[in-house]
Amino acid sequence: MRTLRRCLLLVVSSASAAALGAAPAAPAPGEALGRIVGRWTTRGEMKATPYSAAGPVAGELRCAWTAAHGFVVCELLVHHGTASEEQLSLYRYSAGARAYTFVGLSADGGPRTPELSVDGDVWTYAGESAIEGKTVRFRTTNRFGSASEMSWRSEYSEDGVHWLLLGEGSDTRRE
Repeated sequence: MRTLRRCLLLVVSSASAAALGAAPAAPAPGEALGRIVGRWTTRGEMKATPYSAAGPVAGELRCAWTAAHGFVVCELLVHHGTASEEQLSLYRYSAGARAYTFVGLSADGGPRTPELSVDGDVWTYAGESAIEGKTVRFRTTNRFGSASEMSWRSEYSEDGVHWLLLGEGSDTRRE
């Protein structure tokens, strides 16, 4: 059950923490992170898989720049079934490495650090976990359709080739 919960948290935090509005065609590197600043709601449906429990999922997300404008900090409250959990996410762009970094924290475990790639209106979080002696890959893809809407899709693969649906949904900007 703990493994199932950690997988669900990875999926929901990756999807909800990227509840972004559409930005100009080519924002300056790092400035794309500003797209997540604001308040968002997320709604979706998780599927019954070895790594997720079936049912609706919802979240409330609030993101803001730090005072020095170097990080974006997001606080997320996730609701799945009768359970709720608070999470914290940090985003950073490194000009030297030309790369984005995502770190997610939750009450039941250490930091999650999936690789984050940003390609225009598509953001992809990718990571893997050792589960019961095998490597399982996870990815969440966010596609931004407007300044206030984003759709997300989370998948897993046990072989790195065939991807199966964990859950999908959408996020809406509240302010």
